[in-house]
Amino acid sequence: MRIAKSDIAIEGEIEFDNKGRVKRFEFPSFSLDLVSRLSVTGKTAGDGVWKIAVNGKSYVGHTYFRSLFSVGDAQVQSTAAAGEGYDVTANIETVQGFDDISLRGLKANMSLRGGKLSALSGRAELPGGDPLAFELSRERGRRLIRVDTSDAGRALKLVGVYPNMEGGRLQLEVDLDGSGAAEKTGTLWVNQFRVLGDPVVSEVVGSADESVPAIARKQHVARQVFDFDSLRAPFSVGHGQIVIQDASIKGALLGATLRGKADFNDKVVDLGGTYVLLQGLNNMLAPIPVLGELLSGPRKEGVFGTNYAIRGPMARPQVFVHPLSTLAPGIFREIFQLAPDTQSVSPRDENAGVGKPSARSSSSPAAIGIPVAPGNTIGGWSSETRPN
Repeated sequence: MRIAKSDIAIEGEIEFDNKGRVKRFEFPSFSLDLVSRLSVTGKTAGDGVWKIAVNGKSYVGHTYFRSLFSVGDAQVQSTAAAGEGYDVTANIETVQGFDDISLRGLKANMSLRGGKLSALSGRAELPGGDPLAFELSRERGRRLIRVDTSDAGRALKLVGVYPNMEGGRLQLEVDLDGSGAAEKTGTLWVNQFRVLGDPVVSEVVGSADESVPAIARKQHVARQVFDFDSLRAPFSVGHGQIVIQDASIKGALLGATLRGKADFNDKVVDLGGTYVLLQGLNNMLAPIPVLGELLSGPRKEGVFGTNYAIRGPMARPQVFVHPLSTLAPGIFREIFQLAPDTQSVSPRDENAGVGKPSARSSSSPAAIGIPVAPGNTIGGWSSETRPN
């Protein structure tokens, strides 16, 4: 068999049994783009399980990496029987990702049964020699994927998730069986990293610093490198949405909390939290029982912080801050909260109106310059950041 086109080149042979069913294939030349150079072979013993081997010098992994973080609608249930599936082994010298980052020496094994991932393990090296490992394990009847690497910045660039992080130890845990309407749930941890030139982070910091003295404000607005000690981000994915619940990022100079929802079908975001300047000093009272929560807030961000929101279309989200929240210490800062209430993944028919304007009750106080998602009302004052 041979298939040749401008960006496809597949050549090899297929063997059928006496009933016309495919029992073996061998494609020493297999490429779906101009760069990938693979050899793919497969065979079945007639039990419904295919043994497939993928080997080669190079593979462009953009499409595959995107599929790992898919937040599309719920997947169609597979019609494959429980015993049917695939056992795949892969040995590829170079896997090209985003931002000119490539994996070296990928060795991976994957099994699917009845349309569901049943086994996964693999290792590779990022540029600079830092290892990246992933594995599927089963705990209490649930399928958990764990990813570990000592270079979080390059790993996130590789898969096209976030280009502004540098360094850091990354650990990711994903529950493939989800919970409720969520197809997947999980938590991301990153330690000892820095963020370089992120426009949204710079906008939040610059807007919040409007309330501090001019000398300090000038210093922080100009700062484009932000060092952090840790990041923890629990998330849920499903029905075209990703929900972040009480994520926190901590550093000696800067800290923040984040929660809310991003809807990839409607292409809108509704996120918010609290930005804390000099968090290492600002949060010294947090460990004290009762008093620490009163002075540092229910999420223990710090004595003084500034509430912010990131809302609007994904292509051009707007950043808003609440100037009065800076003057309200600890638990009183919740009065001026801009972050959305606790959210969860919603089926599409319940989420069809996200991103559309909603009428405000006449008894609800107006929020200046802040778009309000359906079902949410924002009290108090607010200020809009510079238009850029």
